[in-house]
Amino acid sequence: MEYSFNINKVDRNRDIININSIKKLDSGDKYYDDKIVEYINNLSDSKYFLEITKFCGYSHLMVVYKEDSLLDLYIDISKQMWCNKILGLFGFIRKNRYDGTLDIKKMPLTANMSIKEFVRKNKLTPIESIQRPCVFRVFIDDGPKEPDSDSDSDSD
Repeated sequence: MEYSFNINKVDRNRDIININSIKKLDSGDKYYDDKIVEYINNLSDSKYFLEITKFCGYSHLMVVYKEDSLLDLYIDISKQMWCNKILGLFGFIRKNRYDGTLDIKKMPLTANMSIKEFVRKNKLTPIESIQRPCVFRVFIDDGPKEPDSDSDSDSD
């Protein structure tokens, strides 16, 4: 069986799958393949992809409901990233083209604003190299890295 999706060349180091052109997958199970393709194609109707990025550089991709509150987002990220101490979440707005700095906006810890409202109000910019579905970057501040509890430094 052959794959029937197109690879878009974004740059020499990265290939992006164009999900608009997925016709079938290679599992051999047409029902399963159809459901996966339908799920991927309908994600943008009710969900966002968020790339959750720690300030150390580690990142993780999550799918969240647009209508979830920012409080729900804090809870979901806490569970997904195994982080009990989130000091803040920051939405990526844009990269300053003059000095390369990032414009970010702290996301309030509130149940009174949806993720969709925050994205729209603050004009978050999707990650440029991803065409569809739309992926937004959210930075997580989980504080300074704590020393390992099993290290030799505290045992005398």
